[in-house]
Amino acid sequence: MTAGALWALVGLAGSTLVAPAEASATGTSPIAPGSVIVSEGGTIFGGTNAGTGVELNGDVNLYGPNATGNVSPEASFTNGAYGPVTMAISPSNDLWVANENTSDLYELTPGPSTTTNPEPAVTIYAENGALANPFGMAFDRSGDLWVVSNAWGKAYEYTKSELASTAAPTPVATISDFPSTPLSDAIDSAGDLWVSTDTSVVEFSKAELSEANPAPTVTISTSGGAQLVFDSSGNLWLVTGGGPYCFGTPCTNQVLEFTQNELSTSGSPAPAVTISSTKSGPSGSIYGPYSLAFNSAGDLWVENFDNNSTVEFSPSELATSGSPVPIRAIFGSKTGMNFPSYVVVAP
Repeated sequence: MTAGALWALVGLAGSTLVAPAEASATGTSPIAPGSVIVSEGGTIFGGTNAGTGVELNGDVNLYGPNATGNVSPEASFTNGAYGPVTMAISPSNDLWVANENTSDLYELTPGPSTTTNPEPAVTIYAENGALANPFGMAFDRSGDLWVVSNAWGKAYEYTKSELASTAAPTPVATISDFPSTPLSDAIDSAGDLWVSTDTSVVEFSKAELSEANPAPTVTISTSGGAQLVFDSSGNLWLVTGGGPYCFGTPCTNQVLEFTQNELSTSGSPAPAVTISSTKSGPSGSIYGPYSLAFNSAGDLWVENFDNNSTVEFSPSELATSGSPVPIRAIFGSKTGMNFPSYVVVAP
């Protein structure tokens, strides 16, 4: 994604939280590079104890690139959100959000728009229940989308053309050969699909994905977990034991790194780096983490479902195992964070 090219749809200066019935016209401006985007599951995903001040249906909050501490989001998107859990940015810079409660996907496009809280440009509904509990989404370079269904234990591929308009399209491919329940996915620079399960991480090579019944080509059985993400060096980072139900085993609430070399063959390699919680300071560090996102500088953002915060670690803090104190944290009552479920960063 190029700088400033994600959405030309929100006026960042002085914007406020907007409920669906309160969307108002504003000027438009592109999102600033480094902005942090966090989906909030709301009472639908977090349960009846999600607290006050959170939209009942959940929302997607946009925080500016310099946001820190107890700061309000620059804008909040609620239309189409019903327990938003997972997000992904397409090669054409559209933001896609998955709803855990309604098992559908919706798209926010780069613009033009004159509202701070636009209606989704496209909604993809479940065909024969295929999207039940979508917990992971990843785009390949062609713009095709792979969606992990936690409820059915499968991953589905939707083509770029199928995503072009609102419909209930039939997935063009289905993967069901997982060692245990799949939770999230990511695609590496070679176009291989990686899927985290609650006990392991598996790879489906790009060549295998073209087959009718793809089978894993690599299985890393060291640990399972919630969301995974690749850094610029091709190393894989994984949340283990994170999120609302301690997804993954062992239930350690840690962030692990596996190097590109460790991922080349099946096995149970020791993580190259393990980041554990310090639980120090008002924001803490890692409490029930579920999602990870790297920015262009190589900083890692971690979303904390159990602590209503999103924190940032520098590359130097990620170089060795330990319990570093985040260099920045977004937390507090003004942030609107109640059961944050996912984070992405605008490069």
